[in-house]
Amino acid sequence: MRNVSFFPRGGAVVARSIRTWLAGLWLVALPGLALGQAPTLGTLNPGSGAMGSSFTLTGTNLTGTTSVRLGEQPAAFVVNSATQLTATVPRGASTHKVQVTTPGGAALSGAAFGVDKRNTNGFALVTAAFNSIDVGTYSTPAFTDLDGDGRLDMLVGKYDGTLSHYEQAAANSATFALVTASFNGIDVGNNSTPAFVDLDGDGRLDMLVGTYFDGTLTHYEQAAANSATFAPVTPAFNGIDVGSSSTPAFTDLDGDGRLDMLVGKLDGTLSHYEQVLLPPALTSFAPGSGPLGTNLTLTGRNLTGLTSVLVGGVPAAFTLQSAAQATATVPRQAVSQRVRVSTPDGTALSAAAFQVTRPSSSAVFAGGSNLTTDGSTALQVVVGAQGGLAAPAVTDVDGDGLLDLLVGNGVGFVQRYEQTVANGSVFAGGSN
Repeated sequence: MRNVSFFPRGGAVVARSIRTWLAGLWLVALPGLALGQAPTLGTLNPGSGAMGSSFTLTGTNLTGTTSVRLGEQPAAFVVNSATQLTATVPRGASTHKVQVTTPGGAALSGAAFGVDKRNTNGFALVTAAFNSIDVGTYSTPAFTDLDGDGRLDMLVGKYDGTLSHYEQAAANSATFALVTASFNGIDVGNNSTPAFVDLDGDGRLDMLVGTYFDGTLTHYEQAAANSATFAPVTPAFNGIDVGSSSTPAFTDLDGDGRLDMLVGKLDGTLSHYEQVLLPPALTSFAPGSGPLGTNLTLTGRNLTGLTSVLVGGVPAAFTLQSAAQATATVPRQAVSQRVRVSTPDGTALSAAAFQVTRPSSSAVFAGGSNLTTDGSTALQVVVGAQGGLAAPAVTDVDGDGLLDLLVGNGVGFVQRYEQTVANGSVFAGGSN
């Protein structure tokens, strides 16, 4: 689950923590360690279409896509391959960029998909009593497709705080039939005002319900995709309280891929909130100690989009399992230090240090044979023209599991050698 929060916009000054991370040049030389598989998006084909039409998105790492959203509207989709998916323009959609969410992160299209609509600002009254529905007083409708059957569901908030559920008789029909007068047994007290959106891109709808009494928002989430069952998440979403008569609505006003929430109030004004992503948290790891090469399981929150894992300040190869879990391998040259994880939204440090165990704690080093370049000839920096100095540094430059030996010399060049086999003493190469 991608964790999100909403901050107020407009009249209030919002203080935001800005963190700067300085990466050493040695990190730049370590490609291929991040295996988080964040998605990317390329082209939309076609670039525009009517509601109900299909379009194709190309990109990378699309396997496992959980959500496709056009503005605030979730779109039905089919993953064709890791580089392509097909989506259907949802009802109620307007021209917006397309956002795709996977367990590895989220991506926003470079261009907006244009939704074709009839060019008119005029509306004629069709009926003053839609489907002869009468819920008493303070009717507040909201539309979605709860079960993904192509027929709209209409939820109507009522004065008594409950919700009536109606479903379209057929696709594109103006006829709705009552399913239940007490949707999920929900009762927020007075003047229920529902709104639907997928807040975290997990493919399950979230329902926010406002109320008259205290101006708060109650948050419910769909039990599973296409389910009519919703479970309560919190009675005080984001701690928002607008006084009374809270009436939420969602869209993406500025096309940045983050939802904007507008909340109507009793005094006739609107409060504007914008979605923000929460920084990661690292709550535990296991095991707590082990030799180099140990596989770690990292547990935490908000790990979606994981970009790096450091053990003792050394980059570790990792695989993102979910928003709450990742695995990593303790890298060569790691020392006993805390584990650091980073996402585009921040960094987190473990409370305890991972203890690197070594075969011996002795400070005495026994003499050994020379490293070799061919199994018999000792590896050495060429003297004379290259200068009589050998200043070694060891790392795994390309993340292939074979150590690279970089040796400085007296004239300023650096020669690079690479192990021919893991844990071996034979090195190949020697180019500047």
